[in-house]
Amino acid sequence: MIAFTQPQPLQAAVDSVSARTPLRSRHWERMPVELKRRAFFSATVEHKLLLKRMKRDILTRVKLERRRLADGKQGTYQRRSQFLEEMQELAERYGLRPTDGKRGTLQDIGSFRRLRLIWDTQVQMAQGYAEWQTAQDADVLDAVPAQELVRVSERRVPRDWVGIWRDAMAELGNDTSAKLTKSGRMVALKNDPVWTRISRFKQPWPPFDFNSGMGVRNIRRKEAERLGLLGKDDRVEPMSVPFNDGLQASTAGMDDGDLEDIRSALGENILFDDKRILWNDKLTRTDHGTESNISEDLAEQARAIAERTRVALHRLRSENDAAALPPGFDSGEREVIASTTAAALGRKQLYHDEWAGYAEKLAAVLRQSLPSKAEVRVIDGHLYVWRPDLTGLSIKEMHAMSLAGENGKLLGYGGDMLEEGAVTVVIKDASGEVVMGFFSPRVLADSFGRARAKDFMDTTGEPYIWEIAKGGGK
Repeated sequence: MIAFTQPQPLQAAVDSVSARTPLRSRHWERMPVELKRRAFFSATVEHKLLLKRMKRDILTRVKLERRRLADGKQGTYQRRSQFLEEMQELAERYGLRPTDGKRGTLQDIGSFRRLRLIWDTQVQMAQGYAEWQTAQDADVLDAVPAQELVRVSERRVPRDWVGIWRDAMAELGNDTSAKLTKSGRMVALKNDPVWTRISRFKQPWPPFDFNSGMGVRNIRRKEAERLGLLGKDDRVEPMSVPFNDGLQASTAGMDDGDLEDIRSALGENILFDDKRILWNDKLTRTDHGTESNISEDLAEQARAIAERTRVALHRLRSENDAAALPPGFDSGEREVIASTTAAALGRKQLYHDEWAGYAEKLAAVLRQSLPSKAEVRVIDGHLYVWRPDLTGLSIKEMHAMSLAGENGKLLGYGGDMLEEGAVTVVIKDASGEVVMGFFSPRVLADSFGRARAKDFMDTTGEPYIWEIAKGGGK
């Protein structure tokens, strides 16, 4: 196991292992990007400006890079104390610190307690993943197939990890070979599901909880056999788990506007599950080797999709002498492209409009231009675009809601057309031309207007604004 007793970058950790361990793989190439995506997820859920800086500084520490000074020269290595002081100053500047009794507590994002927790957890996560991935070599697993949960740092009020371990074993039943020995040792094969089960973060590497003080100790093969964890001829198969597997955040305290800001920023990269936002690590992405962030990725995808759709619509006009599209379609083309693209990328849950006899031809165009994960369906002249993997509703349910005028939240408007107290939100281009309008609850209008304006900006590369129309309330 790699001992992270001195600050060292992940590549140095890789290089310190025997050359026969195949670690110059996609796992290590992806590691800095995966850490960035984890930090960006946190930034979106909490506060973009402050967490963006945190993301940069924590990544600098993990990679053991020197800080970049304002004049472009290299500065010192990122230190924990420096991070705490600078982040507290930024939190104060942005007005994020509470003024009541919560100041200085874990609920204060600018407190040293909270900042230490953020720093320690993120750095430990990266280091824990590095050690875990190192151990996933077949030869290493054969020689050192198991590990023990041990205390590596004392805590004033330690959690009952024996109880947590015992409960996890009981829940897993026959699916685990984990043991709790008579002497109280908590042992299991390295790839046993018990490690994920005991983890607050649902990941099989330490840390297993915030500030837990718990880690793991290697168990060599002979001892593992003596403990009854495996037989003489048994082999432990290597695993591959993405770094952000199990990443999630609570939606407690968030309103629909907050959730829309997050959906607009992260799109298909997240899933909403009851009271949680989950990282969607089932995505098969092709850009893990880049340093771009999620918003930039989504904007690039949106621009490419929009261009394909424009070309397909132009071809349809040329081949059918414009008869394939409804009269006046040109004026609404930008909205169709922006809204269908947003639905295809998970930035809104649904695109719906009634196109009557033109719906099938439009659907054919969208099936050519939208990603394969986007579903395009027509029911009685009503055209729908959505992501089945992100939207937990059937087409029949969505069609019924649409006919009843109850699909406003799915469409990314924040509320239904006939909802009491709704206002009219309009999206305008740089010339002031209105390109879209919808009803939204007054308290949510800014969030949903901003999100829908972003749909247009990302598909065109041009500026758009949103306004609440005067006299447009209900």
